[in-house]
Amino acid sequence: MKKRTMRTMITALLTAVLCLGLVACSGEDFDAAGYVKSVLDANYHKEYKGYATFRQLSEEEAEKEIVDSINLQLELEIATVGGITEDGKERYKELSAEIDKLAKYEVTEAKKQDDGSYIVTVSVEPSNVFQIMEQVLTDVANEMMGQGATLESDEEFTEYLLEGMRRCIDQNAYGEAQTVEVAVSADDSGAYGISEEDMQLLQDTMFPE
Repeated sequence: MKKRTMRTMITALLTAVLCLGLVACSGEDFDAAGYVKSVLDANYHKEYKGYATFRQLSEEEAEKEIVDSINLQLELEIATVGGITEDGKERYKELSAEIDKLAKYEVTEAKKQDDGSYIVTVSVEPSNVFQIMEQVLTDVANEMMGQGATLESDEEFTEYLLEGMRRCIDQNAYGEAQTVEVAVSADDSGAYGISEEDMQLLQDTMFPE
């Protein structure tokens, strides 16, 4: 069996450079909670309307901005790992998007700080999709090898990987809600944004390993 795991492959989706477009404040108090929700909705649930409004883009432009970034990262990861058939690559992207949509969160409040930044509270219910991955892949491998597969060919490896992804999605469950605080701050030009560190914290909380 090739020494490539679903964890290695799917990591591309969750560590892709998210399109966290900076948005300028119009002079009134900035809707930091709405902005954080729009970023999460666009990147995880593929809902672009709110994000497009904040970015002053059309929904089509907002979608393209985010999808292009994620697809580029996925293509680079697939090329680096190898072993997936051409047909499998598209199915892999589709299943990756399904995993993304498992993100379960609620933006609850935003508090403005003395320095003009905001602390936004997000309630997250962690998905176990990565925590069950090792066992799921083992089960799939044992079943396939029991039927005579070696998992050495690209076709067999692709079947193994995609079946594992499908089962992880189907068996997904959520843990107890956790609270994450995200800082939304302005740069020198007055445009607000979320730091990569805080986005990574949200990802790690939503999809623990």
